[in-house]
Amino acid sequence: MDDDNYNKIQEKNLSLNLKVYNYGLWNEKKEMRYVSNANDSGIGKKGKNEKIAKCITMDEVLKDKYVSHIKMDIEGAEYNALLGAKNIIKICKPNLAICIYHKPEDIYIITKLLKQWLPEHKFYIRHHGNMFYETVLYVIKKK
Repeated sequence: MDDDNYNKIQEKNLSLNLKVYNYGLWNEKKEMRYVSNANDSGIGKKGKNEKIAKCITMDEVLKDKYVSHIKMDIEGAEYNALLGAKNIIKICKPNLAICIYHKPEDIYIITKLLKQWLPEHKFYIRHHGNMFYETVLYVIKKK
């Protein structure tokens, strides 16, 4: 969603089969204020680098696409972004890797939400590293 990062990706001119969208993900189409710094960004933070991001739902931008895998590490916006991907998740039944460490309640509310939508999948939580950060919920299709 950050113009500077989007432009850096475009400058690389990667010859991969990759489509990059200059949006943030949310549960509705809206503009949101955020702060962008060299190492991180976040909604609701105050600072001199405040910017406005255009946010959309994954259901809107990928409505005609098949999605096999979703990975999210979007600094606490995971729950809202998942709500905006409800149709894709319920129809395509992708594998997911969702970070659940940004907010204390994420481990519960995200797991519960996805368990309702994908009861046939297996659920795993893995902690990557020796600190609280980098805890990921994996939701995998049963074979």
